[in-house]
Amino acid sequence: MMCPVLGVLKCFFLVSTLLCKDGMTAPSPLQYPYRCPYNQSEWEDRASILKCQGNDVYHCLLSADKVSVKENCIERSLVLQGHCPFFTKEGYLHWATCNETGCPDTHFHSDEVYQHRICFGNTDHQIIENSQKRYYIDDGLSGLEIFGLVASFIVILLVVACVLVARFRFGVCNGEEDEAVKMASMFFEAKMSFALLEN
Repeated sequence: MMCPVLGVLKCFFLVSTLLCKDGMTAPSPLQYPYRCPYNQSEWEDRASILKCQGNDVYHCLLSADKVSVKENCIERSLVLQGHCPFFTKEGYLHWATCNETGCPDTHFHSDEVYQHRICFGNTDHQIIENSQKRYYIDDGLSGLEIFGLVASFIVILLVVACVLVARFRFGVCNGEEDEAVKMASMFFEAKMSFALLEN
């Protein structure tokens, strides 16, 4: 018969892994319905947050759906006069002919697209209509994420405390409780190191 405490621990680890798996994956390109940086200083500020490496540089371009923008770190590319760059659904840089007033009249590098607002379609209008919205996602933890981390920490402490109480009060349950304590300890250390990496 399986020890009840160990069963609860296994269920907790399974559920927390499923709920928290997105927070533990590598960062991916961001997509949101606001606007790209409006000038060089905003562009550089956002680039310093994303910390692109190697030959890749920060880009914020219109996405393939033409109603939102997407950020990514990619190599810069020369965009020909009369064209606007955008990200494909797969995240590749592509360009389209611009047929409107105000289209780029010179060649430019893809990471200088902020100089040509026409290339962002109608995404600039959304920030004007609601100036309270920010154009980028804050790199700090949101209130919900902080609550999740604190709640996870408290649950882990309670589970470890229950395991220890059960172990000393009822004795070892076929040696499985030692495994449960080790699992809880490893999970706690992983959560703490993840929290430290976020800061």
